[in-house]
Amino acid sequence: MTPLHFGPSAAPLYGVYHPAKQPSGRAPAILLCSPFGVEAIRAFRIYRILAEKLAAAGSPVLRFDYTGTGNAAGDDTAFSVTSAVEDILIAHQELTDMSGATRVAWLGLRLGAGLALLASQRKPRALGGVCLWDPVTDGSDYLQAIQSAHVTELARVFDQSEKSAASMRQKTGSRAEAMGFALGDALQSGMDELSLAAIKSRPARHMAIIAGEQQHELEQHLEATGVKLVAHTDEESQSWNSDAALNAFSVPRKTLDLLVETLGELR
Repeated sequence: MTPLHFGPSAAPLYGVYHPAKQPSGRAPAILLCSPFGVEAIRAFRIYRILAEKLAAAGSPVLRFDYTGTGNAAGDDTAFSVTSAVEDILIAHQELTDMSGATRVAWLGLRLGAGLALLASQRKPRALGGVCLWDPVTDGSDYLQAIQSAHVTELARVFDQSEKSAASMRQKTGSRAEAMGFALGDALQSGMDELSLAAIKSRPARHMAIIAGEQQHELEQHLEATGVKLVAHTDEESQSWNSDAALNAFSVPRKTLDLLVETLGELR
């Protein structure tokens, strides 16, 4: 694998490129779009292992950090829906340039899935398919959920009621963060863009959804745009998304095998 900086010289992104171990003319190149915040930390090892599995299956892979996250340029308030969508398109171009691939598939996890869905509306050259893993498709609901999780954690740490924790959070001005990650003004205001209503044309020719339960509204909306859609139920849906799983180095192996198979067919 090859670590690299790419994109605008004034504000470069950071990524890790995994060349295909046995290049296949049929396997697409794969772009991995990360979740946000604490979910990105929990998914880091999973994405690295998934990238290795995909490379072994014949696909070159790029995983990367959005502006304002990880090792990319920008402070933590620089991350927003708009900037992340642009970052996905920049990373897509970098992957096609590095790999020479004529067909690329994207995988987005949680917020990364919603961002990939928005970015795919821009119809970048060589995009063949998009896989949405446990997707966030309502930015307002997601923002409320992570803020609520932050209050719950404050209540646990300080051994107080959630009502008291919420009051303390408001008094200290910590409403602009969730679980240690900044919620910049641009991110909070831009979350309204992340909704099914924003998807008005076919995002990609082929799409897949992998989730713990059926996403009827999302499936119907995408099929109405003309997408060829497959949906799979993820038996290990939330097994990765906890600190306990992170600390135990737990990886959803069955889900990763399903993702490798599904992404190999998105061309």
